[in-house]
Amino acid sequence: MMLLVYGIILYNIQPFASSDAYNVQDLALYLAKTGKHRVSADAPHAMEYFGYYANNYFLTILLAKYFRILLWLGIQDIYIPLYILTIGGMLVGTMFLYLTGVYVKGIRGGAEILALCAGNPLYYILPLWAYTNALSVPFTAATVYFAIRLLHEKGRKGRGISAALFAGSLAVGYYIRPTVVIPAIAFLICLIVELIAGKRQWKEVGECVGIVIVVSAITIGGISKINHRYFSEVSDQNIPITHWMMMASHGTGELDIADYKYTIQFPSKEEKQKADLKRLKENYEAYSLSELFDFINKKLDISWCYADGNDLLEKVSQNRKNTVIYNWILGSKSDLFRTYCYAFRIANIGMVLLVLWKMLKKRNQDVNQVFYTLSFLGGVCFYSIWEIKASYGMPFLMFLLLLGSYGMEYLAEQMKEKKKKCICINEGGKNFWQKTTIIIFIVSVSVMMYAEISQSVTVHKEWEVHCADIGSVRKIKGYQKRFRLEQIFYADRPYNRIVLMAGAKGKAKENNASIYVKLTDTSGKLLYRGEIAAKNLSRQQEVVLKIPKVSPEGKRKYKLTIWKKNEYAGNLNIWKRKEGVLHSYKGVMKISGDKMKSKLYLGVYLEKQEAWCSGRTAFVICLCFCVLASMVFLCCPETCLNKVKENG
Repeated sequence: MMLLVYGIILYNIQPFASSDAYNVQDLALYLAKTGKHRVSADAPHAMEYFGYYANNYFLTILLAKYFRILLWLGIQDIYIPLYILTIGGMLVGTMFLYLTGVYVKGIRGGAEILALCAGNPLYYILPLWAYTNALSVPFTAATVYFAIRLLHEKGRKGRGISAALFAGSLAVGYYIRPTVVIPAIAFLICLIVELIAGKRQWKEVGECVGIVIVVSAITIGGISKINHRYFSEVSDQNIPITHWMMMASHGTGELDIADYKYTIQFPSKEEKQKADLKRLKENYEAYSLSELFDFINKKLDISWCYADGNDLLEKVSQNRKNTVIYNWILGSKSDLFRTYCYAFRIANIGMVLLVLWKMLKKRNQDVNQVFYTLSFLGGVCFYSIWEIKASYGMPFLMFLLLLGSYGMEYLAEQMKEKKKKCICINEGGKNFWQKTTIIIFIVSVSVMMYAEISQSVTVHKEWEVHCADIGSVRKIKGYQKRFRLEQIFYADRPYNRIVLMAGAKGKAKENNASIYVKLTDTSGKLLYRGEIAAKNLSRQQEVVLKIPKVSPEGKRKYKLTIWKKNEYAGNLNIWKRKEGVLHSYKGVMKISGDKMKSKLYLGVYLEKQEAWCSGRTAFVICLCFCVLASMVFLCCPETCLNKVKENG
């Protein structure tokens, strides 16, 4: 089933990358195309990104090798093979979780965790962001699986093999995304507690720890040498980890450009670290106790309360295709998908709470449940002191699923006991009126839903070019007062809106400077001409231009021309996507006749009002709701309308 859904998703949603993911993929493709084994200062993103951030070195090298194979096979468009790689990683991670369930609870346990993985909507969206959040999942899941084996393995040979594989997955996973260490710490805590409690022998623990240390040291040493070989020329200015802790200590705890500029102004890594620690201390000392709790609570809201992924959906919405499925998942009709995301998360959290409640009632704890709980709480604690985004917590969702599988089992047991003690509503003709009343209520709600949904009208957007995430956006510099920009793009469907990113300040606003925009086709026919006044702009914002509807016959080429000519237009700016060898949409940008590698930050789409869905689709949605609600009601034992039998 997961393969089928992944196939449908991959056919309909093919986003282009931005931000950190784009920098990694672009440099990897550059290395694959040039065959270089050392990143020089003139390589794409070498100094402004990789010179400061060392956390993605190893992933970049691995992707370069993968892209090299693709180019050797004659594959030039790397996006689909890249998503196949991340999907494969998610499936491997799911398989390790399944094996964990089987090892602990047998086939039934494996089936429970597999069902939760298959039902988790974010597991189908996450691979479309080909970055460490997705690619670390198989390594985290492997670390969990081998940790569980080490907690239960009796034979010396089995412990040795599991320890070696645990160390290998942990060490490699650390260089993909360091959060893999958190479940390893949880495992170590469980091991120490069991050792103190006398459940384990010092000798067997010492053997396992020794193997882990040796294998980890060899793996880490090898990867470090590879990273140094590739990035030694650009790694002198690496930002210390204290930067992310400092950035996470104030405001919303999210990315802050002012903090980035503050850190990089210091020349050496030691000076950066010292300055960051000083500001970190100042930020936390400024809080009262209540303010600190409020601040952490807001961070936790961002990290864990967005069941739809929040920024993840924005990152993967920059689609290269516009299909019906895309609109239902990431487009203007995504309400149903997001509702399912939240419904699944609430159900999952409910099952986790059942497990935690049961754990609190027990004196002797299941070490597996303790391990999963500590791993998830470790993620919660980590993102209480680290920079946050909703998408950063995605690798930790597996622990909610693992705990949720125990909740499913516990819920099934409780229902079975209730059925023995209660009179179920589906027995014979008993409680006929209660059953009939509730069924009529469900049907009535479904009918009202149908009436509302079938009449709902929404603003629908059909994208041709879709730049959304601003992580790779840069201001166009060097052409401040007088310049002429030409951006080519292609469209094969009607459109009536163009989106640009512009901004103004200072004398540009005071003296009514303007940006002029012109749209023409290949024959030079003028399709639109407009003006963007500086007085209507903030320092940086998206500007939507309403243009006459353009209806191409087949795929057609268009040219967007932008210029400014006011002497005060130096403070009037246009933004671009900074690109190297990996491009977002098809088309060339020229500025004052110079061909650029980058592309204009651009959106092209058709905006129209239409029904949220057809009457037939509304009927199917409401019918599914009616059937599911009825099944849940009829399958659950009745505890409210019937009395518990006194004797059997």
